[in-house]
Amino acid sequence: MAMVTAPKRRILVAEDDEDAGLTLRMLLESLGYEAHLVRDGESAVREAIRLSPDVVILDIGMPLLSGYDAAQLIRKSTPGKKILMVALSGWARIQDVERSKAAGIDFHLVKPLELSRLKEILDSLPKRDKPRRPPRVR
Repeated sequence: MAMVTAPKRRILVAEDDEDAGLTLRMLLESLGYEAHLVRDGESAVREAIRLSPDVVILDIGMPLLSGYDAAQLIRKSTPGKKILMVALSGWARIQDVERSKAAGIDFHLVKPLELSRLKEILDSLPKRDKPRRPPRVR
């Protein structure tokens, strides 16, 4: 009898710090997620459109486009898609959190990452009843 596995959630991580990005991607993969990594805001928008992720985790202070701008463009470019957006930033002032909200970001987490809080957010996603299709190949 074939083993039935839960469909994987696809997560896009946009983080310009190479070590932090790779660590987060590997951590998400170890938790059973399909994780992809980009290093700037423009790539985040492009890959969000191509991959159709369930979750986008955005650093705010990235090159080319900030996480705020990337979030707004992803929302505009993927109308009708339910993408959970999470800011992961060293910026923690009230105005930073408010700006995240205004940009369409659902949660604003502060670095260093509190893994239990990210896991709580990811665990709150509705259950998927069918497997994900692989991302389109360019």
